[in-house]
Amino acid sequence: MVDEVSNVLQVILGYSQILHELDDDERPAAIESIRVQSERLRVILADLTTASRTDAGDVPWKYQEPVR
Repeated sequence: MVDEVSNVLQVILGYSQILHELDDDERPAAIESIRVQSERLRVILADLTTASRTDAGDVPWKYQEPVR
């Protein structure tokens, strides 16, 4: 699962880092790739959330912001 999420994030980060360097005719494809991969990541995380729920529908964990 970590590899799947990591691969998607690499595509999103990669295109977002070079977006300003792309020619005008290349930019729409990069933006579409970011959109598609973001949606893919949303589905992966939604599936993970569903799989991690108890039979009663509760989540056994709660996200906490990192301490800085």
